[in-house]
Amino acid sequence: MEVRRVCPSTKRPAGRPEGRPAAATVVALLAFLVVALAPSTAHALPYPDLSGDEWYIEALQALSDEGVVNGRADGTFGPYDPISRAEFSAMLAGLLDLAPGASHPFTDFPTGSWYEPAVAALFQAGLANGTSPTAFAPEATLSRQQAASLLMRALEYRHNAQPIEGLDLTLEAEDVDAWLQRFADRHLIA
Repeated sequence: MEVRRVCPSTKRPAGRPEGRPAAATVVALLAFLVVALAPSTAHALPYPDLSGDEWYIEALQALSDEGVVNGRADGTFGPYDPISRAEFSAMLAGLLDLAPGASHPFTDFPTGSWYEPAVAALFQAGLANGTSPTAFAPEATLSRQQAASLLMRALEYRHNAQPIEGLDLTLEAEDVDAWLQRFADRHLIA
């Protein structure tokens, strides 16, 4: 079975590296976790670079309403921009409602940076590791593998903190093809 992309109708713009999740993809993945949180209320999206017809708009709305996604400094969302490790850390820490962390072993970013509390919180919760014992690489682009790993750890963390009825995070090797086939049947992967 070949896995291509999560949403076949979404075109990858020129210049976005293959194998790197775009902001829209990360938002859709994070929204999966929002389902376990309190329901959100609808508000207008504050992002002028979106039309409102995007396939991920409901997920983005839920994450924006929860304060997990705040957009770029210029007020845009940047749906096809790659996500940095720092940005994803801030979103994931916000989604899990982690208290800002105070200590971490990383020396490759300045003390007091906007993402330091989130990185420290994820590290202290055992959810995020560095690229080495003392490096986090906050400005590096988050890979799909890193995103998947962090999301699985977040699901386990959330499930252990407050069990979600009927959620089973185990998947035996022999069950992988059958599990992926469900997505292929819905034309989400090919």
